[in-house]
Amino acid sequence: MASFFFLSIPDDPIGDVLGSVSWIFEWFNGISSVFFSAVKYILFLLLIIMSLLAFLKFKKNYAIFKLNVNNKSLEEKYMMKNKQLIIGIVYLVIAFGILLNYVTYFMLIVLEPIPDRFALEYLNYVGVFNPWALHGIIDTGSFASPMEMTVFYAFTFASFICFVEILVSIWLIITENIIHIKKVFINLFAWIFIGFLVGFTTFLPLLL
Repeated sequence: MASFFFLSIPDDPIGDVLGSVSWIFEWFNGISSVFFSAVKYILFLLLIIMSLLAFLKFKKNYAIFKLNVNNKSLEEKYMMKNKQLIIGIVYLVIAFGILLNYVTYFMLIVLEPIPDRFALEYLNYVGVFNPWALHGIIDTGSFASPMEMTVFYAFTFASFICFVEILVSIWLIITENIIHIKKVFINLFAWIFIGFLVGFTTFLPLLL
């Protein structure tokens, strides 16, 4: 009885469990591959919208300011703010730079020396994943298993969301007159901290 019970225990229970749910990893990898094939255009559209909104806010404030140029009691939120025009131009340049790749290459060069990806480095330290595959290599053949590719895509999603949140936070700080501005700054610093964990450039090679 004891020997029968001993023989019924699988040699690699963790491997068997991962093998039985490997379809989940493959499904997630497929969805991620489709998403990141279009992520450049998603970012481009988002930045264009943010740029246009900044221009519209500048135009509205400019019109109100011109109509009330001699009104000393004009509310501060309607005073001329060239920063809205500047952020609109900057985001417009970034949008087309991402579409045409030159901003992506620039960010890769500038941001790559930043000491980040601490969470990835921990995973590599314990010897679970291939560090070469987890550092921006797009050749899927470099991944040893679907699970390893899933981990890479998970960190890539986190890096992408981090980048978008930082862009939105900066846009809000510059273009909006927010009462609870501290919350926006806290959100900005929180996502910068997450960026150090998952990497600021992890998703950038997928834009090229």
